[in-house]
Amino acid sequence: MSWINIRNNHAQTFTQTAYNGCWNNPNLTSICVDDNEVVPAQNFITNCGITQPISIVTDCSLSTNEPETTTLALAPNPTNGKVFFSNPKGLFTTISVVNQLGQLVINSFDCVQGDNSVDLSGLPKGVYLIQLEGGGVIKNAKVIKE
Repeated sequence: MSWINIRNNHAQTFTQTAYNGCWNNPNLTSICVDDNEVVPAQNFITNCGITQPISIVTDCSLSTNEPETTTLALAPNPTNGKVFFSNPKGLFTTISVVNQLGQLVINSFDCVQGDNSVDLSGLPKGVYLIQLEGGGVIKNAKVIKE
């Protein structure tokens, strides 16, 4: 299973209990949650020690139950330095980082093949939008800088 949809307009419990332990699924690439559950889901994944990039999204309106192949996954999230992103088949060629005010804080630069990361260590704490573009596709994902 690579995609989980738990968006249902009901509060989810993202804490470890006897019935809700850490997920051990190396194929998981994306989880769709309610708008107010993005940060708790990201914290749950981080607290479980999961290091694979998993995209936490709120738009589940796909024509099939599987995510499209250009889903943007970030890890670790939250981060205090570098954040790594998925780049299927080298599709994305440029990356930009925008703050909550919509200001471009890291100008677009070319993705170097094999280095699918961006360093946020010079930025203040906050929520940022990472935007990847290439092949006519633009993907965005939020990342928390601690």
